[in-house]
Amino acid sequence: MRSSLPIIPLDAACSCLTVVRAKREAYVEDGYFREGWHHVSAAWGAEVFDMLERVALILFKPEALATSRDLAVPAILGEFDMAVAATALVCYDSRLLQSIWHYNISVATIDRLVIQTRYACPSRSYLLAVVGRRGQVPVSVRLKRLKGSASSAPASATLRGRLGSPNGLLNFLHTSEEPADFVRELAISLPWAERQRVLNALKLALTGTEPALKPSTPKVPRRKMQLELNRAVRRLADKLGVASEGDDQLRARREAVLHYVKAARNGQAQFRAEEFAAHLEGFSLPEPDLDLYVLCTYLIPFNREGRAPLATEDDLAVWEHRT
Repeated sequence: MRSSLPIIPLDAACSCLTVVRAKREAYVEDGYFREGWHHVSAAWGAEVFDMLERVALILFKPEALATSRDLAVPAILGEFDMAVAATALVCYDSRLLQSIWHYNISVATIDRLVIQTRYACPSRSYLLAVVGRRGQVPVSVRLKRLKGSASSAPASATLRGRLGSPNGLLNFLHTSEEPADFVRELAISLPWAERQRVLNALKLALTGTEPALKPSTPKVPRRKMQLELNRAVRRLADKLGVASEGDDQLRARREAVLHYVKAARNGQAQFRAEEFAAHLEGFSLPEPDLDLYVLCTYLIPFNREGRAPLATEDDLAVWEHRT
């Protein structure tokens, strides 16, 4: 890799990699974007802008691995002239979440932040480095559209729809939505050496100078989890039953927990993540616990009213009209 500094000034690079003004203004001062741009531009040189038009990242969320839905994604990508060039293990933890969604975190309710931090993190996951053909819009933008919405029921033709996303939080994956996000999120997700390996694999896949090896699926913990709310409640009841065996006080508390959940399901009470956690005190349930996370995703409000993400679909539509 070249050791010289990037030739393209940071602000000019950012302007070429996103059509969203607010994102340009934020990323030009963002440490992850600055480090990522330094690394990517040094690794890819004069071809950097062309290559960034043809790459994207997919990060799998814990529920994707717990249900093995991630295994279906490469074949679906192939239907849209996209392919996986590399995979890399990542630690799916609160640092990763807060860093990737830093500029959109104000959209999330405190309940959403609590259940993600307590029940879904930390865990082992992985990302896919994706390549595709050059088109009117970058591969990352096309993949973002293919991914589908997290704020409403995903259309059946989207990735999330085809994977069977049951609600706005159990949506299986995140994608980099523009070339600027690829640069930033690569720096967030991977240490330098792993980042370089992924950049080399992407360059090989895009240039075709040598036969590219098919990347293997990383070994990660898996379960045969069912994501329906009824099953999540049943798993909670079973866990509390085991934990309270032989303890009359805990058995009574078990019934109180299940009553709290039932009331929330029936709309008779507001479900709050901290109250739920308080009800569980004394049962010694380990954290993180994806069963608890799945249950909570059905019962909490997860977006704050009046808040909007940094980039909307209308913002990203500007890519269609660029010259």
